[in-house]
Amino acid sequence: MRAVCSVLTLAGLVYLAGCGSTPAPPPASLTPAVPQVLTLGQTLDITAVVANDASKKGVTWSLNPSTGSLSNQTSMSVIYQAPDTVTSNFTVTVTATSVANSAETAPLVISVLAPGQQNVQSVSVNGGPVTGENYINGPFTTVLVCEPGTSICQSIDGILVDTGSPGLRIFGSALQISLPAITQSGGTVNDCITFGGGQFFWGEVVQADVYLAGESARGISIQVVADPTTFSIPTSCSNGSLDGADHPAFNGIIGIDTEPTDCTFSGANSCDPSSGASPHPPYYVCFDGQGCGTTLVPKAQQVVNPITAFGQDNNGSILEFPAVGTAMASVSGTLTFGINTQLNNNVGTATVYGVSNSSFTTVFANQQLTNSFLDSGSNQLFFPNFAGITLCSDGSSYCPASPVLLSAQNEGANNVGTGTVNFQVDNFENDITDNPGDAAFGNIAAGGDEDTPCQNSKGSCMFDWGLPFFYGRKVFTSIDTQTVADQPTTPWWAY
Repeated sequence: MRAVCSVLTLAGLVYLAGCGSTPAPPPASLTPAVPQVLTLGQTLDITAVVANDASKKGVTWSLNPSTGSLSNQTSMSVIYQAPDTVTSNFTVTVTATSVANSAETAPLVISVLAPGQQNVQSVSVNGGPVTGENYINGPFTTVLVCEPGTSICQSIDGILVDTGSPGLRIFGSALQISLPAITQSGGTVNDCITFGGGQFFWGEVVQADVYLAGESARGISIQVVADPTTFSIPTSCSNGSLDGADHPAFNGIIGIDTEPTDCTFSGANSCDPSSGASPHPPYYVCFDGQGCGTTLVPKAQQVVNPITAFGQDNNGSILEFPAVGTAMASVSGTLTFGINTQLNNNVGTATVYGVSNSSFTTVFANQQLTNSFLDSGSNQLFFPNFAGITLCSDGSSYCPASPVLLSAQNEGANNVGTGTVNFQVDNFENDITDNPGDAAFGNIAAGGDEDTPCQNSKGSCMFDWGLPFFYGRKVFTSIDTQTVADQPTTPWWAY
């Protein structure tokens, strides 16, 4: 008898499950086929369809973790009931297993929301997901990523929340599911993003369904960060900077800055073919053994700020943490989606600061730092050393003999918003040494000895308000081209 490979059909996708000398076990699919969202006490009917099951054995059901309950179990259906009391959002997976072949399974992921948490994602400064690594001042969250149109999903923790870049970028080493690549003319589309610290991420652009709290962004483009094995990264991407593909301290970045895609700048998208621009970074089309060339990519296929793809609450976000002071072992915060769309995301009395070219102006030590920004992905405050602060042995971080009290004034673009920020700079080395293992530090800063006055956007023009700025504040980030009711034209920050 000829060997036959068994096949499980789930939500329209086909998976080879192994070959043997026995007939193929019955394929199965679930309804619903994609992740679902429930609230307190809600129930969900789930059915399995099993084809070519002459013996009518059907499936068995399991729940992991065992939060909530399964009832009315039959060989073809089950009911999941969410708990009556929920203090925070969580996910469970209901799995149907073929009786004919226990290796054949079909999962359904269910998110259960606490009251008022439809648009609220938990964030934690906890040192990161890697044992033995303590990534200080890193705001991490967990993202549910699924193969498009299915419940073949992976919950990935250790994703850095970054208000200074756009798009979800997952390290290939952390990804266990298969996501379809964006292609052009038989080649794969790759993305190159560079960061202010001289680091770059390279990797394929793929499609995924992304779930955050009760929100979903389906069929969006994300980046899988990994070094290629069949060609070299173009020098126009690397340009001598540091490769972040094997970053040891976290599993990826979710960029939620003021731009909707990573090729949108001040409302213009120069990577879309309709722009009439010449192909240029960040997008490349690559061919195995042949290398890469720059390319244009339609806006709908570009790596996108996932918030813009939500069906609601899609005009921005709010990142909020309690005050930290010198140091804390860890600190929990929230990422709330939408601005002025629900009762829990109103701007209220916060001051709005206009943004132009992804920046505003910070006046510090009588210098106009015109390329300044709010960036939760930076783990210190970074600013030029106009105040003459003593440097640490690393030549960059600040190590004054005693804490230094400073102030600066932020001025929004287009005369939208102005306000003073008072802050403290501690001795970086002392704070780290005196608080071993702590992840949250409220008074650390760096900048080195560069102090060329900023003139016409040349010289030392940047004040990077990193995560220490976010402690004790509710920081709003609106998204360019989106609309926020009763507020100035986007983009802007508010706090």
